[in-house]
Amino acid sequence: MLVQLNFLIMFYLFTTSACPNCPRAKEVLASSKLNYSLIDASTTDGLNLARRFSVASVPTLLEVNEQQEALNQWAGIDAILSYQEIACS
Repeated sequence: MLVQLNFLIMFYLFTTSACPNCPRAKEVLASSKLNYSLIDASTTDGLNLARRFSVASVPTLLEVNEQQEALNQWAGIDAILSYQEIACS
């Protein structure tokens, strides 16, 4: 008997316009097949979401489940590049 489990996993990329590494993070993720939502952490809504998930710096890539619980977090361009390298290989 084969049991199939379907989980909805979402990704958020937290950025700001003043962040020097955020354009590179966006570029890297745009070239991957990762489906993510871009969150501007300098807006009220973006800042509230960042606080909810304890995002302390940008760029940060956050993986959440369908209950909006954080599963993994990659903070900084180096961590995001490492994740992308592993996920896309």
